[in-house]
Amino acid sequence: MEGTFHALGLLALPAMTVVFCVFSKRRKVDSRVLLDSGLVSVVTFFLIGSLFTDFGLSGAPLTQVAIGSLSLGLCLLCIDRRRVRIPLALFIVACTFALAYHYEKLVLQPDWTGPQVRQAALAARLQGNLNFIQEELSTNAKKDNTVYPAGWVRDLPFRECFDEAFIRSDDIFRVNIGRAWHSFFTRLFPVERIPQDFWYPGGTIAQAVDSMEIRDRP
Repeated sequence: MEGTFHALGLLALPAMTVVFCVFSKRRKVDSRVLLDSGLVSVVTFFLIGSLFTDFGLSGAPLTQVAIGSLSLGLCLLCIDRRRVRIPLALFIVACTFALAYHYEKLVLQPDWTGPQVRQAALAARLQGNLNFIQEELSTNAKKDNTVYPAGWVRDLPFRECFDEAFIRSDDIFRVNIGRAWHSFFTRLFPVERIPQDFWYPGGTIAQAVDSMEIRDRP
């Protein structure tokens, strides 16, 4: 729902600007007005954009800042009355910042992400954790000849070799990234978390350690 509200706000900003431009007295456009409007729009884009760095796994609010900057340029270019143009321009700048901030807030939540896909990074992190478990168990393989049943690592006796928070972490999951009706312009994509865990195939540690894997939990 938050993504839908964000999309509607992103559409409302240029729509509101166009309405003001249509119903306000038109400004006489010359080369100076065109240059000033374009320059302010570009500077605004880079100033606000610089406040929101690339989030690595999530992306930056490029569309939000671009639409806000274009709306600002249109406002400065078309509206003649200063008493209308300046307050509206400031309002557009504030809305642009608010939309960019809201985008940042959304992509850092579990339910949404930006256009940079997260699957590869998450898979690499989980594989690193699995490698750590295998290495730790391998060091004990010669000392422990117990035949363990197949099951989740967190449920087996040798779980005591690991930090409880590590093997019972809620961060063990993969993600399915979908598309919402607004994804093509908001650059927001819904995320579904699929819980996973470390699976031990059964047998002695020496027999099974290399066959351990990451599986979806039921």
